[in-house]
Amino acid sequence: MHATVNSGISEASGHQGWQVVFRDARLDEVSLSNAEMSPSPSADSLLDLSFVSFLTPFGMLVLHGLIKRLSSVGCLTVQVPNRDVATYLWRMDFHVCLETELKAGTVKFSPEFSAYRFSRKPLKESLLELQGVNAASDEEVTQAEERLWSVIQRRAPTLGALEEQVRIALVEILSNVQRHSGTAKAWVVAQSYAYPVERVEIAIGDVGVGLRHSLSRLHRQRLQQMSDWEVAKFATEPGITGSELGGGTGLSAILEIVREYGGALHLASGHGCYSAYRSSEQGLDYILALPGTVVGVSLVGRSAGRS
Repeated sequence: MHATVNSGISEASGHQGWQVVFRDARLDEVSLSNAEMSPSPSADSLLDLSFVSFLTPFGMLVLHGLIKRLSSVGCLTVQVPNRDVATYLWRMDFHVCLETELKAGTVKFSPEFSAYRFSRKPLKESLLELQGVNAASDEEVTQAEERLWSVIQRRAPTLGALEEQVRIALVEILSNVQRHSGTAKAWVVAQSYAYPVERVEIAIGDVGVGLRHSLSRLHRQRLQQMSDWEVAKFATEPGITGSELGGGTGLSAILEIVREYGGALHLASGHGCYSAYRSSEQGLDYILALPGTVVGVSLVGRSAGRS
């Protein structure tokens, strides 16, 4: 476990810029616990991805949230010198989801995406590009859930018997954004992989108020002694994220599937991330506060099977 640096970025930080360097080759649920952060010599901020050579869907939403936060208090430069990483971000419509910030000039990439020549491959069955979903719209939530399930079927057909359970859980996780985050916009991305085992990785997130704030109305006293990753673990218990109208079983349902069939569940908010696997779990402290909440789900396919 890593010590947390008390350096949350907020409106109260004024014009202080920050330099954040990701040191891991993989940008995933662990990256924010190993990153380096220091004050910038100017009011502008820098996100340095020079060491990054691979992004998971979870890592992409973490990056998206940090860009949203850092650019809300000043101008931000995102260094992406690795061509493969830049190509993947472009392929997954990362720039489209930052269109407002790019047009306003509060975010710029170095080098700019226009410096590369990209070819777009028709891989619709293997992935779901990063996109915003109106969590208050049943139609948009259903469309997103159907796309996610089509990706799952491609690489994790052994979960076919659990179709109803998985789909209901995904709908609830998406709908939770509107109920708990203080915003109706959810962000969704998914990617299937063939190696080292067939699996599907899904990330659903928001840039809202975060888990601690959303759960404090009903559980304030219990949360006072918890770290942020412990709050995230608490949120996976059945009924915790529900309301007087019911619900609160989406995360716990996914956790049951992970425990039974393998894979992983990652839940990050604020300064922490809780990760659960088939027979283990871990909590990580992040060096800076992640805005909102990010849920990462990894579901295994044929090659992993059940043991």
